[in-house]
Amino acid sequence: MKATPWTARRPASPPTHAAAAPPTHAAAAPPTHAAAGASRAQQVADGLRQDILRGRFRPGQRLTEEVLGELYAVSRVPVREALRVLEVEGFVTIAPYKGVRVSIITAADADDLFTVRETVERLTARRAAGNCSPTDLAVLEDLLQRGAAAERAGDISEDARLNTLLHQHIASMSGNSSLQRMLAQLSAKLEWLYTVDVRHRANSWQEHREIVAAIAAGDALRADGLMRAHVLLSRASYLYTSGVRIDPSLDPSLDPPTDHSSGARGTGAGEHATDITIGAGAIPTAAEARHA
Repeated sequence: MKATPWTARRPASPPTHAAAAPPTHAAAAPPTHAAAGASRAQQVADGLRQDILRGRFRPGQRLTEEVLGELYAVSRVPVREALRVLEVEGFVTIAPYKGVRVSIITAADADDLFTVRETVERLTARRAAGNCSPTDLAVLEDLLQRGAAAERAGDISEDARLNTLLHQHIASMSGNSSLQRMLAQLSAKLEWLYTVDVRHRANSWQEHREIVAAIAAGDALRADGLMRAHVLLSRASYLYTSGVRIDPSLDPSLDPPTDHSSGARGTGAGEHATDITIGAGAIPTAAEARHA
């Protein structure tokens, strides 16, 4: 038999390894300098905002990029970006050739904030009254106790922080995401106002307890009226503290702050309003109101 030429028995070429190439690492690429810079700018914005809220920087105080850069251990670029963020939020004012200053909230600005706050928080209180779970009640009771303790201790910063948390939790109970977002946008500015207002309103947490009691009892109308009275008392106190001349004949809600032991009244307006007396008689705990 004639032998087959060796070339016919040549083995096939080995497979290529293109399909087995190691995967690229594009998805795991380190963050860009732009992303890192944005993160630093946000950190500076958050830190400066909190320092303004705590009173480290007072209204009207001049801010410089150099000093802020040293304080927050960053270059001037993230400081500059952070200041733009806070300018939009209303915490600082940037004027050409004059520099940057902590904003001064005028009485008119504060009045506008309280007007929006009243509308939003009356709605959240009404809706929360139908959605109070045992877990919500426990959270609110804890905030009430801690807030009252901060008030007694004269801890203004902690008092303001807990006040914000309580109002935000009530908003979360409303089940309305739009209301929650609106209050979240107002919260920082309101906390800033509250650090001034709380110095002159020693019964704020007593008012909070009445609001929570109405919510726990499922009484939407009373929760609405108490929240309205609470906001109007805060508004009146802030404006009074700011030196605004108050004429009760023009706006009864602008009565100067009074001794709550004699009863401060806040009457609702409109079909859902209710006549509320704040501070009169013993204040039940939220749990007592729930089981009344």
